[in-house]
Amino acid sequence: MQPLLVALAVLAGPHAHAQTCPLLKCGPFHEAGRFTSPEITECSGLVVSRKNPGILWVHNDSGDTARLFAVKEDGSLRGIYHLARADAVDWEDLALGPCPRRGRECLYVGDIGDNERHRTQIQVYRVVEPSVPPAGPPVRTELKGTERFDCRYPDGPHDAEALFVDPDDGIPYLVTKEPGGSSAAVYRFPNMRDRGKTVTLVKVATLPSRSLVTGGDVARDGSVVVLRDYFFAYAYFRPLRGGISDAFGLPSVWVPLRMEEQGESLGISPAGTEIYTASEGTGAPIYKAECALVLNHAALRGKTAGGGPGAE
Repeated sequence: MQPLLVALAVLAGPHAHAQTCPLLKCGPFHEAGRFTSPEITECSGLVVSRKNPGILWVHNDSGDTARLFAVKEDGSLRGIYHLARADAVDWEDLALGPCPRRGRECLYVGDIGDNERHRTQIQVYRVVEPSVPPAGPPVRTELKGTERFDCRYPDGPHDAEALFVDPDDGIPYLVTKEPGGSSAAVYRFPNMRDRGKTVTLVKVATLPSRSLVTGGDVARDGSVVVLRDYFFAYAYFRPLRGGISDAFGLPSVWVPLRMEEQGESLGISPAGTEIYTASEGTGAPIYKAECALVLNHAALRGKTAGGGPGAE
Protein backbone atom coordinates (compact mmCIF):
# COMPACT_ATOMS: atom_id res chain seq x y z
CA MET A 1 0.00 0.00 0.00
CA GLN A 2 1.45 3.37 -1.01
CA PRO A 3 1.49 6.17 1.56
CA LEU A 4 -1.61 8.30 1.45
CA LEU A 5 -1.06 11.85 0.22
CA VAL A 6 -3.92 14.28 0.58
CA ALA A 7 -3.87 18.05 0.09
CA LEU A 8 -6.31 20.47 1.65
CA ALA A 9 -6.62 24.10 0.69
CA VAL A 10 -7.59 26.05 3.79
CA LEU A 11 -9.75 28.78 2.35
CA ALA A 12 -9.27 32.33 3.52
CA GLY A 13 -11.86 33.10 6.16
CA PRO A 14 -12.49 35.86 8.66
CA HIS A 15 -9.21 35.12 10.46
CA ALA A 16 -7.07 34.40 7.40
CA HIS A 17 -5.00 36.77 5.29
CA ALA A 18 -3.95 34.26 2.62
CA GLN A 19 -4.52 30.73 1.51
CA THR A 20 -2.46 28.01 3.12
CA CYS A 21 -2.16 24.44 1.90
CA PRO A 22 -1.42 21.96 4.69
CA LEU A 23 -0.63 18.42 3.65
CA LEU A 24 -1.51 15.24 5.45
CA LYS A 25 0.78 12.38 4.48
CA CYS A 26 0.38 9.07 6.26
CA GLY A 27 1.90 5.71 5.56
CA PRO A 28 -0.13 2.55 6.15
CA PHE A 29 -1.04 1.65 9.72
CA HIS A 30 0.95 -1.30 11.03
CA GLU A 31 0.70 -3.28 14.24
CA ALA A 32 3.10 -1.85 16.81
CA GLY A 33 2.10 -4.23 19.59
CA ARG A 34 -0.74 -5.79 21.56
CA PHE A 35 -2.01 -5.15 25.05
CA THR A 36 -0.50 -7.81 27.28
CA SER A 37 -2.41 -7.05 30.47
CA PRO A 38 -5.60 -9.11 30.85
CA GLU A 39 -7.01 -6.13 32.76
CA ILE A 40 -7.12 -4.02 29.59
CA THR A 41 -10.28 -5.42 28.07
CA GLU A 42 -12.03 -2.48 26.37
CA CYS A 43 -9.58 0.24 25.42
CA SER A 44 -11.74 3.31 24.92
CA GLY A 45 -9.27 6.17 25.37
CA LEU A 46 -5.62 6.61 24.39
CA VAL A 47 -3.12 9.44 24.57
CA VAL A 48 0.62 9.48 23.88
CA SER A 49 2.70 10.68 26.82
CA ARG A 50 4.91 13.73 26.38
CA LYS A 51 6.60 13.39 29.75
CA ASN A 52 7.37 9.67 29.51
CA PRO A 53 8.92 8.77 26.12
CA GLY A 54 7.49 5.61 24.60
CA ILE A 55 4.50 5.45 26.98
CA LEU A 56 0.84 5.34 25.98
CA TRP A 57 -1.90 6.07 28.51
CA VAL A 58 -5.11 4.08 28.04
CA HIS A 59 -8.27 3.24 29.97
CA ASN A 60 -11.17 0.83 29.72
CA ASP A 61 -14.75 1.60 28.75
CA SER A 62 -17.66 1.50 31.22
CA GLY A 63 -17.64 -1.23 33.83
CA ASP A 64 -14.11 -0.63 35.10
CA THR A 65 -12.90 1.35 38.09
CA ALA A 66 -11.35 4.83 37.89
CA ARG A 67 -7.90 3.79 36.69
CA LEU A 68 -5.41 4.46 33.92
CA PHE A 69 -2.92 2.06 32.39
CA ALA A 70 0.57 3.05 31.28
CA VAL A 71 1.79 0.78 28.49
CA LYS A 72 4.74 0.75 26.14
CA GLU A 73 4.23 0.98 22.42
CA ASP A 74 4.51 -2.79 22.17
CA GLY A 75 1.56 -3.09 24.57
CA SER A 76 3.49 -4.30 27.63
CA LEU A 77 2.22 -2.95 30.94
CA ARG A 78 4.27 -0.40 32.90
CA GLY A 79 1.77 0.65 35.53
CA ILE A 80 -1.80 0.91 36.78
CA TYR A 81 -2.78 4.24 38.30
CA HIS A 82 -6.01 4.72 40.24
CA LEU A 83 -7.45 8.23 40.35
CA ALA A 84 -8.20 9.19 43.93
CA ARG A 85 -11.70 10.53 44.59
CA ALA A 86 -12.88 9.79 41.05
CA ASP A 87 -15.79 7.75 39.74
CA ALA A 88 -16.05 5.85 36.48
CA VAL A 89 -19.60 5.84 35.17
CA ASP A 90 -18.67 5.64 31.48
CA TRP A 91 -15.12 6.73 30.71
CA GLU A 92 -14.76 7.28 26.97
CA ASP A 93 -11.64 9.28 26.16
CA LEU A 94 -8.38 10.61 27.49
CA ALA A 95 -6.38 13.74 26.68
CA LEU A 96 -3.25 15.65 27.63
CA GLY A 97 -3.14 19.37 28.26
CA PRO A 98 -1.53 22.04 30.40
CA CYS A 99 -1.99 22.07 34.16
CA PRO A 100 -2.87 25.26 36.02
CA ARG A 101 0.70 25.32 37.28
CA ARG A 102 2.89 26.28 34.35
CA GLY A 103 5.40 23.76 33.09
CA ARG A 104 3.31 20.72 34.02
CA GLU A 105 1.24 18.40 31.87
CA CYS A 106 -2.07 17.05 33.10
CA LEU A 107 -4.12 14.04 32.08
CA TYR A 108 -7.80 14.78 31.40
CA VAL A 109 -10.27 11.89 31.57
CA GLY A 110 -13.71 12.18 30.02
CA ASP A 111 -16.51 10.46 31.92
CA ILE A 112 -18.75 11.51 29.05
CA GLY A 113 -20.42 8.35 27.75
CA ASP A 114 -24.21 8.31 27.79
CA ASN A 115 -25.64 5.70 25.43
CA GLU A 116 -29.18 6.17 26.72
CA ARG A 117 -28.83 9.98 26.82
CA HIS A 118 -30.18 10.35 30.33
CA ARG A 119 -27.27 11.85 32.29
CA THR A 120 -28.08 15.35 33.48
CA GLN A 121 -24.40 16.04 34.05
CA ILE A 122 -21.11 14.51 32.99
CA GLN A 123 -17.56 14.87 34.26
CA VAL A 124 -14.01 15.57 33.18
CA TYR A 125 -11.23 14.70 35.63
CA ARG A 126 -7.84 16.37 35.68
CA VAL A 127 -4.69 15.06 37.36
CA VAL A 128 -0.98 15.79 37.01
CA GLU A 129 0.70 13.24 34.75
CA PRO A 130 3.03 11.06 36.85
CA SER A 131 6.48 9.76 35.96
CA VAL A 132 6.38 6.14 34.80
CA PRO A 133 9.37 3.94 35.73
CA PRO A 134 11.06 2.88 32.46
CA ALA A 135 12.07 -0.52 33.84
CA GLY A 136 11.25 -2.98 36.58
CA PRO A 137 7.92 -4.56 37.47
CA PRO A 138 4.75 -2.61 36.62
CA VAL A 139 3.71 -0.24 39.39
CA ARG A 140 0.30 -0.04 41.03
CA THR A 141 -0.37 3.24 42.76
CA GLU A 142 -2.89 6.00 43.38
CA LEU A 143 -2.84 9.45 41.81
CA LYS A 144 -3.77 12.04 44.41
CA GLY A 145 -4.91 15.56 43.71
CA THR A 146 -7.52 14.55 41.14
CA GLU A 147 -9.83 17.44 40.24
CA ARG A 148 -13.43 16.92 39.08
CA PHE A 149 -15.26 19.24 36.70
CA ASP A 150 -19.02 18.78 36.24
CA CYS A 151 -20.79 19.98 33.12
CA ARG A 152 -24.03 19.77 31.17
CA TYR A 153 -25.00 20.38 27.56
CA PRO A 154 -27.03 23.47 26.71
CA ASP A 155 -29.49 21.43 24.62
CA GLY A 156 -30.05 18.25 26.63
CA PRO A 157 -28.02 15.05 27.13
CA HIS A 158 -25.73 13.64 24.44
CA ASP A 159 -23.49 10.63 24.15
CA ALA A 160 -19.84 11.55 23.56
CA GLU A 161 -16.68 9.50 23.06
CA ALA A 162 -14.10 12.10 21.97
CA LEU A 163 -12.22 14.50 24.21
CA PHE A 164 -9.27 16.78 23.49
CA VAL A 165 -7.75 19.77 25.28
CA ASP A 166 -6.59 23.06 23.80
CA PRO A 167 -2.81 23.06 24.39
CA ASP A 168 -2.79 26.84 24.75
CA ASP A 169 -5.37 27.38 27.48
CA GLY A 170 -6.25 23.94 28.87
CA ILE A 171 -9.91 24.11 27.84
CA PRO A 172 -11.45 20.67 27.14
CA TYR A 173 -13.53 20.03 24.02
CA LEU A 174 -16.07 17.21 23.63
CA VAL A 175 -17.37 15.76 20.36
CA THR A 176 -20.69 13.96 20.47
CA LYS A 177 -21.53 10.58 18.97
CA GLU A 178 -24.93 10.77 17.32
CA PRO A 179 -27.16 7.89 16.18
CA GLY A 180 -29.02 7.47 12.92
CA GLY A 181 -26.76 9.66 10.82
CA SER A 182 -27.42 12.80 12.86
CA SER A 183 -24.62 15.35 12.84
CA ALA A 184 -22.04 15.21 15.59
CA ALA A 185 -21.36 18.45 17.43
CA VAL A 186 -18.38 20.02 19.16
CA TYR A 187 -18.72 21.58 22.62
CA ARG A 188 -16.19 23.19 24.93
CA PHE A 189 -15.97 24.15 28.57
CA PRO A 190 -16.57 27.87 29.21
CA ASN A 191 -13.65 27.84 31.66
CA MET A 192 -11.82 25.55 34.09
CA ARG A 193 -12.23 27.68 37.20
CA ASP A 194 -15.65 26.61 38.47
CA ARG A 195 -14.87 23.47 40.42
CA GLY A 196 -17.79 22.54 42.61
CA LYS A 197 -20.28 23.94 40.10
CA THR A 198 -21.98 22.34 37.12
CA VAL A 199 -21.07 24.53 34.14
CA THR A 200 -22.95 24.65 30.85
CA LEU A 201 -20.89 23.67 27.82
CA VAL A 202 -20.68 25.99 24.82
CA LYS A 203 -21.55 24.59 21.40
CA VAL A 204 -18.91 25.69 18.90
CA ALA A 205 -19.56 23.62 15.76
CA THR A 206 -21.74 21.07 14.01
CA LEU A 207 -20.10 18.43 11.82
CA PRO A 208 -22.70 17.68 9.12
CA SER A 209 -20.84 14.73 7.58
CA ARG A 210 -19.84 13.10 10.90
CA SER A 211 -22.01 11.12 13.29
CA LEU A 212 -20.29 8.16 14.98
CA VAL A 213 -17.20 9.96 16.32
CA THR A 214 -15.43 7.58 18.71
CA GLY A 215 -12.19 9.37 19.63
CA GLY A 216 -9.84 12.22 18.88
CA ASP A 217 -6.73 14.19 19.75
CA VAL A 218 -5.08 17.53 19.01
CA ALA A 219 -1.50 18.11 17.93
CA ARG A 220 0.77 19.49 20.62
CA ASP A 221 1.06 22.86 18.82
CA GLY A 222 -2.70 23.06 18.31
CA SER A 223 -2.40 23.18 14.52
CA VAL A 224 -4.63 20.20 13.76
CA VAL A 225 -7.40 18.18 15.43
CA VAL A 226 -7.82 14.54 14.36
CA LEU A 227 -11.13 12.78 15.01
CA ARG A 228 -12.00 9.18 14.21
CA ASP A 229 -14.93 6.88 13.68
CA TYR A 230 -14.86 3.11 13.15
CA PHE A 231 -13.30 3.31 9.68
CA PHE A 232 -11.60 6.66 9.07
CA ALA A 233 -9.76 9.48 10.78
CA TYR A 234 -10.45 13.11 9.87
CA ALA A 235 -7.97 15.98 10.25
CA TYR A 236 -9.23 19.52 10.83
CA PHE A 237 -6.61 22.23 10.37
CA ARG A 238 -6.58 25.38 12.46
CA PRO A 239 -6.68 28.42 10.14
CA LEU A 240 -4.61 31.57 10.21
CA ARG A 241 -5.38 33.69 13.26
CA GLY A 242 -8.12 31.28 14.23
CA GLY A 243 -8.74 29.28 17.34
CA ILE A 244 -9.30 25.56 17.52
CA SER A 245 -13.05 26.04 17.11
CA ASP A 246 -12.46 27.64 13.72
CA ALA A 247 -10.90 24.45 12.38
CA PHE A 248 -14.32 22.80 12.23
CA GLY A 249 -15.64 25.38 9.78
CA LEU A 250 -13.21 24.15 7.13
CA PRO A 251 -13.12 20.93 5.07
CA SER A 252 -11.40 17.97 6.65
CA VAL A 253 -8.80 15.55 5.32
CA TRP A 254 -9.60 11.85 5.75
CA VAL A 255 -7.28 8.96 6.46
CA PRO A 256 -8.36 5.29 6.24
CA LEU A 257 -7.74 3.27 9.39
CA ARG A 258 -7.01 -0.41 9.92
CA MET A 259 -10.07 -2.54 10.49
CA GLU A 260 -10.53 -3.00 14.23
CA GLU A 261 -12.96 -4.97 16.36
CA GLN A 262 -14.38 -1.75 17.78
CA GLY A 263 -11.97 1.13 17.32
CA GLU A 264 -12.61 3.93 19.79
CA SER A 265 -9.24 5.52 20.52
CA LEU A 266 -6.69 7.68 18.75
CA GLY A 267 -3.58 9.57 19.87
CA ILE A 268 -1.05 11.85 18.18
CA SER A 269 2.63 11.62 19.11
CA PRO A 270 4.26 14.67 20.78
CA ALA A 271 6.20 15.43 17.60
CA GLY A 272 3.05 15.18 15.50
CA THR A 273 4.65 12.56 13.29
CA GLU A 274 2.71 9.42 14.31
CA ILE A 275 -0.91 8.51 14.87
CA TYR A 276 -1.80 5.60 17.16
CA THR A 277 -5.13 3.78 17.33
CA ALA A 278 -6.42 0.91 19.42
CA SER A 279 -9.54 -1.18 19.74
CA GLU A 280 -11.62 -2.77 22.42
CA GLY A 281 -11.01 -6.43 23.26
CA THR A 282 -8.52 -8.38 25.39
CA GLY A 283 -5.11 -8.49 23.72
CA ALA A 284 -6.22 -5.94 21.13
CA PRO A 285 -3.61 -4.60 18.71
CA ILE A 286 -2.09 -1.14 18.84
CA TYR A 287 -1.76 0.35 15.36
CA LYS A 288 0.65 3.08 14.33
CA ALA A 289 1.18 5.15 11.17
CA GLU A 290 4.00 7.53 10.34
CA CYS A 291 2.46 10.86 9.38
CA ALA A 292 3.37 14.38 8.43
CA LEU A 293 0.31 16.09 9.82
CA VAL A 294 0.90 19.61 8.56
CA LEU A 295 3.11 21.47 6.14
CA ASN A 296 4.49 24.88 7.06
CA HIS A 297 3.55 25.22 10.73
CA ALA A 298 4.69 28.84 10.84
CA ALA A 299 2.39 29.93 8.04
CA LEU A 300 -0.53 27.93 9.42
CA ARG A 301 -0.27 29.44 12.90
CA GLY A 302 0.99 32.83 11.76
CA LYS A 303 4.18 32.52 13.79
CA THR A 304 6.45 34.03 11.19
CA ALA A 305 9.58 36.04 11.82
CA GLY A 306 8.66 39.41 13.26
CA GLY A 307 5.20 38.25 14.35
CA GLY A 308 3.11 37.86 11.22
CA PRO A 309 -0.66 37.31 11.00
CA GLY A 310 -1.95 35.37 13.94
CA ALA A 311 1.22 35.64 16.00
CA GLU A 312 0.51 35.30 19.68
